[in-house]
Amino acid sequence: MTNDGKSLIISDGTSTIFYVDPETIEVTKTIDVKDTRFINELELVGNFIFANQFMTNYILVISLEGELVHRIDMSELIQKEQEYNESIGVPWNWSEISNNVLNGIAYHAETESYFLTGKNWHYLTQLKFFI
Repeated sequence: MTNDGKSLIISDGTSTIFYVDPETIEVTKTIDVKDTRFINELELVGNFIFANQFMTNYILVISLEGELVHRIDMSELIQKEQEYNESIGVPWNWSEISNNVLNGIAYHAETESYFLTGKNWHYLTQLKFFI
């Protein structure tokens, strides 16, 4: 969930993003994002919505009109977490993929950077996207 100062902007795990009035909890607008699904964990930055694509290694960059602008492969972060788990003797369980995925994105305005993490991960990564 994120906001634009007027509306809450939420996802339900499909390809639809909802704008919701925070006072009435009524949906005031929807955006159907083309060519994707499993939209999760939103962050509005400028004219783009950044989102985790649940059950994948991707960060999605979505225009406010619903166009999928970029699909950023974050496999290296998944690999880093897997390697860390193995180094401390915790086996990586691919059958529990829903517990090993990206699941957090936050924007840091002062540094114009993003923080990324995953479900039950041991670290937080700060990086910049150049869109």
